[in-house]
Amino acid sequence: MDVTRGGLVNYRCPNCGATQTFNPALRSLSCAFCGTQLVVKDDPVAGIAGERFIVPFALDHAQARSILASWLKNRGVLDFAPRDVLSTSQFDEGMGVYVPYWHYTCAVSSNWTGRYGQTQYRTDVVTRGKKGKQSVQARRVPYTLWFPTSGQHAGEHGALVLASYGVTPAESDALGPYPLEHVRPDVADYHSGFITEEPACNAEKAWEMGDYLIRAQESAACRQMTPVLDTVNSTIQRCYVSLVWMPMWIFGYRYKGTRFRLIVEGCTGKLYGTRPGLMDRLKRR
Repeated sequence: MDVTRGGLVNYRCPNCGATQTFNPALRSLSCAFCGTQLVVKDDPVAGIAGERFIVPFALDHAQARSILASWLKNRGVLDFAPRDVLSTSQFDEGMGVYVPYWHYTCAVSSNWTGRYGQTQYRTDVVTRGKKGKQSVQARRVPYTLWFPTSGQHAGEHGALVLASYGVTPAESDALGPYPLEHVRPDVADYHSGFITEEPACNAEKAWEMGDYLIRAQESAACRQMTPVLDTVNSTIQRCYVSLVWMPMWIFGYRYKGTRFRLIVEGCTGKLYGTRPGLMDRLKRR
C-alpha cells in the first residue's frame, strides 16, 4: 500500500475508480462516493509533486445533516419524484471527503483585433398614400459604419480543474464557485477524521482543461475592450500549479435498489444531488 500523511494509506475503489485515504487498521471500508464495500489489499498509487493546499471544513457533520434535513422537508424539491422516495429510502450517515482539484494561476498577454461602430444617418424619401392623394416625406434613417481596431491586454487568471473519479463534473460545477479565499497550506491535522481522495490525474493531463479555462477568461477580458472582438492571440507567460482539496459531505441513499447521493459543500453549505424521477438534478443555493 502507498503510505501517506499521518500513517494513512491510499486505496482505489474497483467500482468507481476514486482513490481515497483511510486508516490501515481498518480491514474494510465503504467507498464514500459509490457505497461499494471494499476489502483492503495492496494498490500502489503514485506520489504527487508540487505544493498542496486545502479549504478546511467549516461545517461539521451535524450542520451538514441539518442542511440535508431542511432540504428534505422542502416538498417542492421532490416535484416529479415518486411519492414514496422519503418513506422507503434508506439514508446513510454521510462521510466528510476532501476532493482534489488542480489550481492554475497564469499570467497571460494577448494581441487582439476587433471593430467599433459609428452611427451615421441618411435621408430616405418615402411616398405615402393612395394614387392621387400621395405625399412625399423625408426621414432620417440611422446606419452603422464599422472600423477596425486592435490592442493589447495583459492579465492574471486562475482556473480550478476537477481531479476526481468520485465527483462528477456536473456535481462539481453545481457546487461552485468554490471559496478559494479560505484556502490554507495543507497539513495533516486538517485530514484527521475525514477521507481524502487522491487526484485521478496529474497536473499535466488536467492542464488541457485548465488551458481552455484560462484562455476563455482572457478572451472575456479582451472582449471588454472593444464592441466587437474578432481575434485573440494569447501567450501564457508563466503558470503556477498547485493541488487544492475541497471539503464535501457526501450522503448516499438507496431507492428500489438504485443508489443516489447528495453532496453538501463543506464550506459554503451548497447542496446538490440526484434522485429518482424525471428531473434528476436538485440544487440548493
